[in-house]
Amino acid sequence: LIVYSGSFGEKDGFPYILRAFKNLLDNYHNSKLIATGKPSKYYPIENVLKLVNDLKIKDNFIYLGLVSREELKFINQNADLLLVCRSNSEYANFGFPWKLGEYLLTKNPIVATKVGDIELYLKNNGEIFLAEPQNEESIYNAMKNVFDDYEKAKQIANNGYNKALTVFDYINETKQLIGFIQKM
Repeated sequence: LIVYSGSFGEKDGFPYILRAFKNLLDNYHNSKLIATGKPSKYYPIENVLKLVNDLKIKDNFIYLGLVSREELKFINQNADLLLVCRSNSEYANFGFPWKLGEYLLTKNPIVATKVGDIELYLKNNGEIFLAEPQNEESIYNAMKNVFDDYEKAKQIANNGYNKALTVFDYINETKQLIGFIQKM
């Protein structure tokens, strides 16, 4: 069970995810891709479903749309793989996706693209699986690596969880900021 949650625009890399998933089905035929969230006005659901049909993956694709917070938490916690594959856009390169922090707390493997600040905090094959942005082959390879050795992928995901508890803990970060300001 592979999960993508968010919007489905070009900036979110969703077309690349769909193409990578198509390739993954050659090795992992029973995989399912669940998509939750809201399509953008620039990339409406009709475009998503057309690409799904063109790629002949409709039997393995489930679009749930917007779901409740509780449903999303349940879906993410029960996923085998979570995806954050933003494109190499100006938007994606400034900052860190909040979704990634939420994903890390599930202890499930994550494939993300090398954009923004992600590599400042997380190491490829250390806490996460990284792929090149806008590169369906790279995204596919990262996804395949997860399923080729799922036990190792779960260990990496657990490392990501532990990293999130230390690096993204607002109390710890606030104490460090206060200490920095007091030294000024």
